[in-house]
Amino acid sequence: DEEVVEGCLRIWPKMSIYIPFITIFCISSGILKALALQWTVAVIVFACNWCLAIPAILYFAVRQGGGVDAIWSVMPFAYAFMDLVFFIAIYSADWKAIGDKARKRRKLSI
Repeated sequence: DEEVVEGCLRIWPKMSIYIPFITIFCISSGILKALALQWTVAVIVFACNWCLAIPAILYFAVRQGGGVDAIWSVMPFAYAFMDLVFFIAIYSADWKAIGDKARKRRKLSI
């Protein structure tokens, strides 16, 4: 269908911008989970998606009538913001204390 192809061509540049941000998101969330900070990841994802991204998508895509194009306009910003918050969480994590706790837990299990 020509309309579908046109829609795909319209959102493709926005999806191309989104892909690096979702990649950084995956790597950053993996680092935080490896540090046993799963709850930190959960809070960040919940706050960013449910409190910022979804309301923005509803506003621009539904209320303003932007449709799918508006969704893909919002997504890169949402994930860029999450990436920034993940970076702050990774940077501010007490890596030494987390490592000491993991070593202590390992000694107890041997």
